[in-house]
Amino acid sequence: MSGSLAQAYVRQAKADFICYKLLKAGGQPASQWLHFLQMTLEKTGKAYLAAYGSDLEHLRRSHLAFGRFIRLLPRNRAIRKERKISPRQLKYHIDRILPLADKVERLAPALSEGPNAEYPWKNPAGQLMTPCIYDFRDILADLESVRGRNLLKIVERAILSITDLGEGRPSPVRAAYL
Repeated sequence: MSGSLAQAYVRQAKADFICYKLLKAGGQPASQWLHFLQMTLEKTGKAYLAAYGSDLEHLRRSHLAFGRFIRLLPRNRAIRKERKISPRQLKYHIDRILPLADKVERLAPALSEGPNAEYPWKNPAGQLMTPCIYDFRDILADLESVRGRNLLKIVERAILSITDLGEGRPSPVRAAYL
């Protein structure tokens, strides 16, 4: 089963999201499930960008796709109409979760010389840090907040909306999170 580029990305995002949930529920180190959450965000964003015309080579060059995707939501009339929300209100909600989305996206080692979810790094004092024993406290606290729950709602609904549509473009209405 091949399908479109958007479908390929969303299939992988869905598999990554399932792994995120299983690892988190199973008490695994935060680095393990944060790695899968980072990959879920990246591939979900890329699925939507692919559905709207980005090509594979362009998408492969960046890990920061999810932030670009959710920044586009306030422009979408269908989402605003369904949620009975103004562009300004929707932008306010998006702006509140963007810092957390950015923190999670930047867990990709290619984007961070510091804490990341995959590989050891040196802290500013020169000590070697290992992801599986690092506490990631700033991200974990945010993920447990309303902001974190809203971020996860966006991800889950975005994955479901594009998965349910078959070959067509994803419905931005079904990707709404508020």
